Amino acid sequence: MPGGSASGVSVWTGWRREQPNMDSSSTGAKAGGNAGVSEEDKKKARAWFERARTVADTRNYDYAIECFVNGLAAWPDAVDEGHAPLRLVSLQRRQAGGKKPGVLAAMKHPISGKDTVKAALNAEFLLAKDPGNIAYLEALFKNAGKSCLKKTVMWIGPTYFEACQQEKKPSQSRFMTVRNVYEELSARCEEENDLDTALEAMQRALQALEYARQLRPQDTGIDEDVRNLSSRLTMLKGHYGKAESFRESVADAQTQAELRGRDRLVQTDEFVESQIRGARADLEANPHVAAKVFALVDLLVKRDRPAEEDEAGQLLTRYYEQTGNYQFKKRADDIRIKQMTRKAREILTRKDRQAAQEHLVKQLNFEIEVFAERIKNYPTDLSLKYQLAQRLLRADRIDQAIPLFQEARGDPKHRVGCNVYLGRCFYEKGYYPQAVNTFNEAIKNYEVAGDDASKEMHYWLGRSLEAAGQKEEAASTYGQLIQWDYNYKDVRERLDALTREANRSQQTPAPPGGWGEREG
Repeated sequence: MPGGSASGVSVWTGWRREQPNMDSSSTGAKAGGNAGVSEEDKKKARAWFERARTVADTRNYDYAIECFVNGLAAWPDAVDEGHAPLRLVSLQRRQAGGKKPGVLAAMKHPISGKDTVKAALNAEFLLAKDPGNIAYLEALFKNAGKSCLKKTVMWIGPTYFEACQQEKKPSQSRFMTVRNVYEELSARCEEENDLDTALEAMQRALQALEYARQLRPQDTGIDEDVRNLSSRLTMLKGHYGKAESFRESVADAQTQAELRGRDRLVQTDEFVESQIRGARADLEANPHVAAKVFALVDLLVKRDRPAEEDEAGQLLTRYYEQTGNYQFKKRADDIRIKQMTRKAREILTRKDRQAAQEHLVKQLNFEIEVFAERIKNYPTDLSLKYQLAQRLLRADRIDQAIPLFQEARGDPKHRVGCNVYLGRCFYEKGYYPQAVNTFNEAIKNYEVAGDDASKEMHYWLGRSLEAAGQKEEAASTYGQLIQWDYNYKDVRERLDALTREANRSQQTPAPPGGWGEREG
């Protein structure tokens, strides 16, 4: 059992004392983290992990972090046992007001070097003291990839990808880093016949590349990369489909039944029940592992049964109150919104307009509170600001929605939508020139002509021009719309009305007395 106290051995000293040989030529680094780890090493690591959980329960977070890192030095790819609970402790520490690491700590824990496993652990130690630091996240992700720590890469990758998306000015180079690490991991896994991981890693690599392309749509080189990666993904899927080992190598009858159950499009209640029982047992055995909580929650909400959803919500709320990890609260709110949406549909089928209106107002107010709270927890996430702004607009709180739409335009994914909504806001406020300018900018930056989004932008541009008194320009815009879609909304009626008005204004009065009188 590892010893020491909070004021005893420092993480660096204890770490070096307990750390096995991990230079770049070590078996563990080459084999993917677990293959080169002995049972003795795992036993040593588990002792450190148990010590970490014990001291974390006393809120001695700094020493808990040391213990976790010492354990990971012996077993670097232990995700459920080490990495995931360490991340949870780091979030608890931040919630309790823990300080970020200083310059000296950063110097003592270099996050680059030939020993990539040690560099990864150094990055994770610093990240535990500063869980929102994207540089430490990136170092952990990259070094885990170089060290062939497959489980660690697949675990921390989504967190790093999300952090890249939430940056105030997203960096294309970071998304290319995500792509490169996943692509290299996919190739190694394919060589090892680990096709599940290879396929998932390649899909994530393509997702990152697609996001990089959004940031620089003029970069034609990325288009070529996307095509190449898509082709490789297709080939990998074909390889996956031909693999015979997937089922043939499974001797255990229970596992075979589970695999068959996963393949069915509609899973039987008996199979789902067995999965839930298994997830409950896993959580009971690993109560400090957040992934086990979310795995059980995923199963409880699978069948859309209110009682099971309520149980999932209560479980998440309890863990949130115990840990302060906002991810639990976030998921509980998602379940509540799902339930409210389902109830709204049920009310609408009864055609009770008053009840439907009351419920929709209640749900809208709840969602506004939820997304406002999420922005407080993730202030740089522009996607959340876009979501909140839409709801504020539906609640007719236009003055609050406009600044959020303007901020959210910084996210390439939502730039078009933000411009459309901003134009609508200006239109509703009666700021017609500003609406016209906003819609013109949106149309100029939108590459596709004639699709639903394009038609929506042109329609409201026409409405704004019409309201601003620019009738000729409005008629021209409506004319473009009916060429795309003759029956789009009320465009024909508006165009006909403008045409009649223009014809009336162009008619000249007839001469007095008519032609006969003048000739006489």
